[in-house]
Amino acid sequence: ARQHRGMAWLDAGNSHPQNFWEILTEEHSRWGCRYPPVCPAHYQRSLAMMQNVDQVLAPSHFVEKSFLEHGFPAERIHRIPYATDLSVFQPGSSRPPDRPFTVINTGGLSLRKGTPYLLEALRNLKGRIPDLRILLTRQVSDSIRPILSKYGDLPIEWSETLPPALLAERLRRADLFILPSLEEGMARTALEAMACGLPVILTPNTGACDYVEEGVSGNIVPIRDPEAIADKSMEWWSKIRGIGLPIIRPALRKKLSIEAFSVNTSNALTEIFGRAEHP
Repeated sequence: ARQHRGMAWLDAGNSHPQNFWEILTEEHSRWGCRYPPVCPAHYQRSLAMMQNVDQVLAPSHFVEKSFLEHGFPAERIHRIPYATDLSVFQPGSSRPPDRPFTVINTGGLSLRKGTPYLLEALRNLKGRIPDLRILLTRQVSDSIRPILSKYGDLPIEWSETLPPALLAERLRRADLFILPSLEEGMARTALEAMACGLPVILTPNTGACDYVEEGVSGNIVPIRDPEAIADKSMEWWSKIRGIGLPIIRPALRKKLSIEAFSVNTSNALTEIFGRAEHP
């Protein structure tokens, strides 16, 4: 392709392969998991592929930063958030005053998703809020099963994976969404929760954190920090119990529309080929 003045583009759905491998290899070692984060051959192939990449499409600041830190120049990285259909994810009308504090996570449970820190934070909350209610999805990776078995005391209401309309209904029955991922290019589950009007607690490594207004629509906490998750959760519970929390309506739909994606992509193409014509 290069011999014919072509370019190789990478749709970087996750962070740089080296960053992905290092952070998750450390996590698997931390929890004594015998499985590698991904097949080692896949990791080696992805790493070798980087020398052939001319332009990187990054869906978030987290992904963009990881490629910058591994030697890609800024002019070859283009942050273009994925178009995301949030049409069925709408806020509810009001919160029932008698609903117990309800925390939800609608994604899979794994070491990559920071599930051990979620579970520990929830146990912390259970000690401070006796009627705490927890909603989780029964999408459990092998890496997390031994850890999950130690948290049988948590009041978890399980659900199978749901279609979008039913998932939106489940989100509207909750008060707070928590996702402490260690590595995620753009966490769609967090965007869906925000579109339903929920405050969110995320880490800087989720991608979706780009859309959080600190203290207004959620919080960003460090990775591997269950105490910070629990403390921020308590702050949201205090707001709900006190003056009542108005439904949060972040301007996600316009930013993540197919129209915005088209404009961002067109601008990137214009910039790239403009440089090619005028080196």
